[in-house]
Amino acid sequence: MLWLILLFGLFFVGLGFLVNEGNAKYLLAGYNTLSESERKKVDLSYFIPFFRRFHVFLGTSFTLFGLGAYFAGGPVWANVFIGLYPILAYIYFVWKQERGSRTGSNKVALVILVVLFAGISLLLYEGFQKDVMRVSAELVQVSGLYGEKMHLETLKSVRVTAELPEIIHRKNGIAAGSIKKGTFKTGDGSLVKLVVDTDVDSFLEIIRNGDAVPFYFSSPVQNNLELLEAIRRYRPEIVMD
Repeated sequence: MLWLILLFGLFFVGLGFLVNEGNAKYLLAGYNTLSESERKKVDLSYFIPFFRRFHVFLGTSFTLFGLGAYFAGGPVWANVFIGLYPILAYIYFVWKQERGSRTGSNKVALVILVVLFAGISLLLYEGFQKDVMRVSAELVQVSGLYGEKMHLETLKSVRVTAELPEIIHRKNGIAAGSIKKGTFKTGDGSLVKLVVDTDVDSFLEIIRNGDAVPFYFSSPVQNNLELLEAIRRYRPEIVMD
């Protein structure tokens, strides 16, 4: 996490010095797709210094605030910062382009960035919610964006385990601090579905019939042994002690 913050900070600062008036028609996104007549309307003598100042500030502030988020709030808040701060900064960057470079494409970019910021904010908010599992005579239902509805008749085995499989990387979903939600690849190359908080000392493992991936659940607001007993009430033959 720390190396990622430092790497992105250096990248933003370096980007500020990479683009100049001589290579802007090759490297500057948006400008490099304009026609010659459209480029003449862009005031590079204003825009390039603004571009450089912005990226130096972005890289410096990203590093300082990112480290602050990590040490003060932990990996979870650091992940939130990494996901949202650059987008918010570029919203300001596009909005601030009032001389020489404000075009229709800039306005479209501004709308896209605002929508992206709102979408990622919603995904992060949903991802950090404390999900719950509900067991009925027909369903095991896990709440939240990454939850599922599983019919009891489709379950092959259920048990409480102290450990998760070896996780290699995230295929989709969210992985921030103790929170892991989504589909992950394991050490043996297989896939698992996780809706877990690893600060909890046990996990509910659900193996399903067919080719459905194994499902692991844990929540700080629920007891896995109680969930296991709830499933035993309806399907005692699949519960493994």
